[in-house]
Amino acid sequence: MTVPRTDPLPPKLYHGKTIRVLSFNNIEAQVDLGFGVSVQKRVYIEGIDRELIKSMSKAATHCLVVLLGGKRILLHVQKPDAEGQIIARVYLNERVYHDPEGFVTPAGVDKPMLEIGIYMPWLAGQGFDIATVKRTLNGK
Repeated sequence: MTVPRTDPLPPKLYHGKTIRVLSFNNIEAQVDLGFGVSVQKRVYIEGIDRELIKSMSKAATHCLVVLLGGKRILLHVQKPDAEGQIIARVYLNERVYHDPEGFVTPAGVDKPMLEIGIYMPWLAGQGFDIATVKRTLNGK
């Protein structure tokens, strides 16, 4: 007899929570592997062009802290690098407002979420305006 699969996410999608922001394209997250098992891992955010943001890295990091700090996230894991750091598309698994750039529905998920790898380059074009990030998160 085959037991039906009951996990809510397809393979390579993991729930997590941001522990801290390390830089404008790296975070440390508590990643839920299922069955009550979780690990703390460094995550490289796929989609953020280092050269585009490098000159404004301090402002970009500040925006990422406000955007992801302590918040629930969804990770679409691509592959680990040589040091074991996870490379993933990172989605903010919280309510956002004003239909921001990067508001997409990940494959295998039934609700739209903010993809950080799309939102951050767009935010670079806005000069990493912290008020824009706050409007996205708070609706004000």
